[in-house]
Amino acid sequence: PGLSGPIPSPPVVREIRAEELKENAAKVIGEAIKKAKSPGVVMLPKGTFPLKQGFRMKSGIVLRGQGPFETVLNFTIDADPKFRNCIRIFGDLKTKEIKVTSQVKAGATSLTVADVSKAKPGMLVDLSCENDPKLLYTKSKWDVKWARRAIGQVFVVKSVSGNTIELDAPVRLDYRSDLNPCVTFSDPISNVGLENFGMRLLDRREIVNIGFKRA
Repeated sequence: PGLSGPIPSPPVVREIRAEELKENAAKVIGEAIKKAKSPGVVMLPKGTFPLKQGFRMKSGIVLRGQGPFETVLNFTIDADPKFRNCIRIFGDLKTKEIKVTSQVKAGATSLTVADVSKAKPGMLVDLSCENDPKLLYTKSKWDVKWARRAIGQVFVVKSVSGNTIELDAPVRLDYRSDLNPCVTFSDPISNVGLENFGMRLLDRREIVNIGFKRA
């Protein structure tokens, strides 16, 4: 949803020197972000730096350069297939799919699920169900793994009582029980900033410059 107030201005907690980025720039930047005190700014130096893999941000950290033409990150990561995002702004998935044991009706503000051991207030709840094959699989080529639970909604956990979770917003749709409604819980990433630097993607295959998940 973005910010409801002014852009935060956290203190600089780490300044990376240009000579640190000569050997393995992605590793140095990733480690600096990982170890930086949050909230805070990790400063990049002037220069153009090659990166052969991506790196991951964390909550509360701003990565800031010296200008869009003064600090440039050149990504060439097609040699390593596990990196499909240059900069990953990813929250942490805490559970696999957990069955919803209550009926899921439009307007509901709570769900009863089979396991709440990992659930806590402030977590994201991703509610989804299987696709109705009569509606979505009228052609066999449309039955693809990545789209098999296309209907869903994301909430924030307000509270947990027994096996029931209270949601921050009402459910928008009815979910049929025969389509196996489930939830996953995750810790979101928030208050991340990318400021004042340029990026170039030099790969031949399909790569995402900045990837977002559970953010």
